[in-house]
Amino acid sequence: MHQPRTVVHLVKPHSYLPPTMLVIVTLLSACNSLHGNAKILMEGEDYGEAAKVYSQILEQDPQDAKAIVGLKKARVGWIDRKLIDVRMLRLAEQSVAATDLLREIIEREREWKFYPEGAVQYTQEEETRFAEHFIAAQVDAWLAKRLLLQARAFLAHYQPIFATSVRVKTYEVLRSRMTQSATEQCREESQSLSPALPHWAAFIKQYCESWGVSLNPGFDLAKQLALPLYNAIEVVGNADTIPQALQAQGKQRLTEEFQRTAWYDSQATNALSVAVSAGFENDHSKTVEHTVHSYTVQVPYTAMTPMMRTIP
Repeated sequence: MHQPRTVVHLVKPHSYLPPTMLVIVTLLSACNSLHGNAKILMEGEDYGEAAKVYSQILEQDPQDAKAIVGLKKARVGWIDRKLIDVRMLRLAEQSVAATDLLREIIEREREWKFYPEGAVQYTQEEETRFAEHFIAAQVDAWLAKRLLLQARAFLAHYQPIFATSVRVKTYEVLRSRMTQSATEQCREESQSLSPALPHWAAFIKQYCESWGVSLNPGFDLAKQLALPLYNAIEVVGNADTIPQALQAQGKQRLTEEFQRTAWYDSQATNALSVAVSAGFENDHSKTVEHTVHSYTVQVPYTAMTPMMRTIP
């Protein structure tokens, strides 16, 4: 008789990691992979993309010393490469493109709160001096042509280049020149303002005030602007020689152009009389031409041939 037996199977427990350790291992694996990508990009001198990868690593681990050093090197490399491009553009006499790229570099440094040192810093200082002279020369050229708004917009666009304490003085000098020219221009324009052109006077007044220059038009501008406007055009004059179709077309075009002016108001009650004097000539001639075309027509037919046959 068999006795019952108890069989005990010894099972080796599976090793496992706590959830926290799994997260750490995953992050380490991801960081190692990103470090590898960043290294490849740095070796290929793709500093912009390398900086992005190092920034991604630091988002996951802000204390990653290797990524901190790598990001600094990548940014220095990017700035250095871009400054070389600035110099090449300048030497190729593409001053606007060179100055635009230098502005981009300076704005990126401000965004990063990172500024180069050593040879890269010297290169940037040198190219900034060239850009400063180019901007000043361009502003002076526009001031000489009395294109003050264009000069102001140009200088404002490149203001980041003058952000340092040394160059802000140059910026202030250029602004002072423009303001002085604007003051002279406003003084001249104030002599030609007329109550008959209130909207022009309002524009000049607003233009001068944008430069910080007060202007007195010499008459009650608000009252002149409040004078009745016009809701339509009334064409008067001799235009009988113009065909009716062209008269309607011309009046429609004249009305559309008038509605774009400052003297049009759909709620007004008066019509503006416009004197028109015009002539119209129409010369039409016709020449009859005859065209002859030769052609051949083939007509199929069957020919009947008589035959004699002798029967033996």
